[in-house]
Amino acid sequence: MLGLFRRHQPAQPKCRWVGVYRYEGRIMVHAGGLTKEGLGVAAEPAFSCAADEVVALGGYVREALAHSRGGIEIPADKEKYFRPILKQAGAECWRQLHTGSIYLSILQQEGAMTLFPHRTGGTRGIEKGFQPVPGSEHVVNANVPDAELGKAVLLALDDCVPFGVS
Repeated sequence: MLGLFRRHQPAQPKCRWVGVYRYEGRIMVHAGGLTKEGLGVAAEPAFSCAADEVVALGGYVREALAHSRGGIEIPADKEKYFRPILKQAGAECWRQLHTGSIYLSILQQEGAMTLFPHRTGGTRGIEKGFQPVPGSEHVVNANVPDAELGKAVLLALDDCVPFGVS
């Protein structure tokens, strides 16, 4: 009976995920969200740091993972919704970010983080967006120190494939 009075909680993803971009010499990390329809979207908070700030990078990944959530409404004003994320990256629009960056997704499940390097396919054509690079995954223990996590992220980013490269 008491269950009738509980507040409805948004659906939580079965795993937590974040996105990591390297763009113009900086690293940007954002939380991952899952819409009610099952679509993965970038979500706040977003953080950025220089590529040599490995301790900060590891901490930002953890903070973004803590904010990964489900039940997000598809934003009506996508430009306004994504503006803070683009600002952290230093890009003016998604097209600029998609063609000038490399992307890594990180999933955390059951004590492990899996880092998935992606191929950047640009904004047009059948290969648009970011596509996982098969067989390039990196797995790290979720409890490693921030410096070790930051180093693992940088190593995985080196396995990403930039736009225009086969």
